[in-house]
Amino acid sequence: MRETIEAAVLSVPGGTFSFQPVAAVEGKAIRNAIQRYAPDCAEADVIALMDTTLLHSGRSGFLLSAKHLYSSFFEAGTGFPLQGLKSAALDSGNEHLVKLTYESGEVCSAFANIYAEYICKVMQAVIQSSEAGGTPPSELIDQGVEAYRSKSY
Repeated sequence: MRETIEAAVLSVPGGTFSFQPVAAVEGKAIRNAIQRYAPDCAEADVIALMDTTLLHSGRSGFLLSAKHLYSSFFEAGTGFPLQGLKSAALDSGNEHLVKLTYESGEVCSAFANIYAEYICKVMQAVIQSSEAGGTPPSELIDQGVEAYRSKSY
């Protein structure tokens, strides 16, 4: 499932700020992110980090684990679960909010600041990949994973 989520996340084109796979992120940035806004996340569970700091310290941004989406923009220590996530959409009343709807009917609003559109697309890709039975749809892979993996670090 970890590989499926990573492939889905990397298939979403990003701008200046986008998720980077854990292998491409400095360990200190991951530890800073966990300490700052994902305290219940184990370092081994981190799939990708979107670091929004100028110096790439990891202290601000988004962290995606195998189980949750965390952010420095969310209430301290709040992680939105990936399990049971049914849909993600931009809030029509606030362009900085992503509405996450769960199979239980629960609807949560995640403040994603200026990154809301990108985060919404990432969450939609994660949902689509999980609906495909754990195998990312070929169009997700074709859109960006292979191109991303061809980069050297």
